[in-house]
Amino acid sequence: MFPGKSRRRGFGLRAAVVLAATGALVFGGAAAASAQGNDGAQKDSVKPNSALPPGGAKIGTQGSGVSVETNKGKAPIVEITLTFADGTVKHAYCIDYKHEAGRKGTQYDAGAWNASNVNNLPKIQWILTNSFPNQTASSVLKAAGVTDIDGLHNKELDTYAGTQTAIWHYSDGVELKGPGSLTGADYQAAVKVHDYLIEKAKDGAEPPAPSVSISPDQASGHVGDKAGPFTVKATGVKDVSVTADNGQVVDADGKPVTSLSNGGKFWVKTDSEGTVSVAATGSGTLPSGSVFMVKGHENKYQKLILADTATQKVGAKVTVTVTAQPSASPTTAAPSASPSETSAAPASPSASGTAGGGLPVTGTSLPIIIGVALVLLVGGGAAVFMARRRRLTH
Repeated sequence: MFPGKSRRRGFGLRAAVVLAATGALVFGGAAAASAQGNDGAQKDSVKPNSALPPGGAKIGTQGSGVSVETNKGKAPIVEITLTFADGTVKHAYCIDYKHEAGRKGTQYDAGAWNASNVNNLPKIQWILTNSFPNQTASSVLKAAGVTDIDGLHNKELDTYAGTQTAIWHYSDGVELKGPGSLTGADYQAAVKVHDYLIEKAKDGAEPPAPSVSISPDQASGHVGDKAGPFTVKATGVKDVSVTADNGQVVDADGKPVTSLSNGGKFWVKTDSEGTVSVAATGSGTLPSGSVFMVKGHENKYQKLILADTATQKVGAKVTVTVTAQPSASPTTAAPSASPSETSAAPASPSASGTAGGGLPVTGTSLPIIIGVALVLLVGGGAAVFMARRRRLTH
């Protein structure tokens, strides 16, 4: 009834369809660009990899213990040790006075300072650097003003006791009040070490722990092709071993790779579909000042701090999903030309008089146009003549 309105409605519907189609293309393009951008940014934004089991360390003690009186009661002191996976035994100190230590053999794992919630770790770091075992017991006692070092019963334990109580002063507000089982010259030596370390303590920086990571942490590829590149990042680790469980680790030229250093790149190649897991492992120096906690029970058991340096195994994993090569799209062959079509036809003279030259003919020939015009002109003249003759005869 209203064709104009009907046409407008039809136009509006067509416009909506076109707009929807255009919008789909725009969003599709944005998604593709986003995916491409993520691939390019993975080197910087990639999340940290899951560390391989480092083995941790088990708590223990060595020698006989002593006790001292503090503002929080009698405090037992014994030299704490951490035994690592390679069998080495290192000294540690308690940095958590209010909790009991795990039983002998309890596994402790290294953690970051900010995860420990321990007070004044920067000052404790200075104490560790300047006391036993990083410095000899004799040199620490001498620096603290102890004169009769040779007259002490156990100069190492006296130095350890003075250092432990100085650490508790900063971590938990513990104050040394009097001798317990540590008496006489040995107690006085511990007091001098305690006072010296507290007075001289300055802020130190958290030492960097060894680490290995791979960026990106996952990728995909096709059978027979190289998937990658992946970049190894290593801190405190010189040589990183790389192994694949269902494929081969190669360089840019496709040659096998077994070890890399920080910043090294590798690719993964396999001849079968499935998942390839690549492990990058290495050993680095775990520095003095590294915090150790019982994983999952950080606020139940005593926290420790490594006094020595130790060797720790670290690593990371990357997963590559490998699929079959995409099948080639079939192409339609052009029809074969007949023998007559393959024969070269003689070229017509062009307007310029050269065979095959000039512009191609795209319209009617000029002589034909002139001929048609003459015919129309003569016919028109004849028609006019006959019309005039009819009027004269009537």
